[in-house]
Amino acid sequence: MNNQHIECFDKLVYFLGIPSGLLVKLLRSTGANSHSWIETVLGSYPSCIFVLGGAVIIKRLRDRLTCKALTTFIAGAVTYEWSQRYIKGVFDVSDCIGIGIASLTMYGLLHVGYGKSSHNIDEKALNMNSN
Repeated sequence: MNNQHIECFDKLVYFLGIPSGLLVKLLRSTGANSHSWIETVLGSYPSCIFVLGGAVIIKRLRDRLTCKALTTFIAGAVTYEWSQRYIKGVFDVSDCIGIGIASLTMYGLLHVGYGKSSHNIDEKALNMNSN
């Protein structure tokens, strides 16, 4: 995965996450949830964007994203969802589905090189061009 792909993914999460999140909130508030699967998709979206956005921010702040950092962040999101069962008496399965989808997406991106430092990617490209 090169820097252009990484930048494109980061920008999609940044610039599409918030507007589409507002659209989802509007759809849910107008009662457009006639089917249970639509409610599940709309309900899982905010948690999915939270995990994707959090992973992108961690990568931007640290210039890399490790499996350990991603796992810790995801464990925190799951712990928060689980604690809502005891704090508010509500356990939202849709949020757990969203966290799961985003987790699988981010682990897949880590596998293809998303989490590597951009400096390492640039150095490898220079070494390949010099040979």
